[in-house]
Order: sequence, then C-alpha cells, then structure tokens
Amino acid sequence: TFVRAIERYVRERGVLTLEEAVAKMTGLPAGRLGLRTKGKLIPGLDADILLFRPEALHERDSYADPAEFAEGMGTVLVAGVPVLENGAITGAKPGKILKR
Repeated sequence: TFVRAIERYVRERGVLTLEEAVAKMTGLPAGRLGLRTKGKLIPGLDADILLFRPEALHERDSYADPAEFAEGMGTVLVAGVPVLENGAITGAKPGKILKR
C-alpha cells in the first residue's frame, strides 16, 4: 500500500525522500497511463488530494482485516469533495470512471 511504501522506503530505509515517494505514487503512474488530469496539483486539473501527517503514518491493515484504515490520514478529497475527514468517511461519492 502507499502507506506501507512510505513507512518502509522513506522512514525505515531512507532510500526515497517523501517527495520522491509521492511522485512515484501519483504523477509518474498518471503520466504513464495517459491520465492528463491526474497526479499533479495544478489549477484546472482534478482536485484529488490526500492530506496526511508523514510522521504519524502507520499501516494497520492485515490479511485478516484488509479494510482497516491507516493511521495518520487526515482528509481525502476526490474532485474537491471530502470523502474522508479527520479519519471518518463522509459518505460522499464524487468519483468517476477514468478513461484514457
């Protein structure tokens, strides 16, 4: 998962900076998939944003409980609409199917 990658490769092993890890999980795959409105924080593009505290991130899911949310997640915006606020699901469903 993204949280596990940040824990392992940024914090534990120090082989990536946080900025490099985020780029590898956002802009790089969006670019490779041809998703021009994803992966960058630029006015006019989709506002899919995750706010988190890097030092507080911790993966809590397991094979026994794969739906457990990670610790340290603050707010998740999809198309500019909060779908997670202060760790709680809002019930909003602003997502859409992506087409290349």
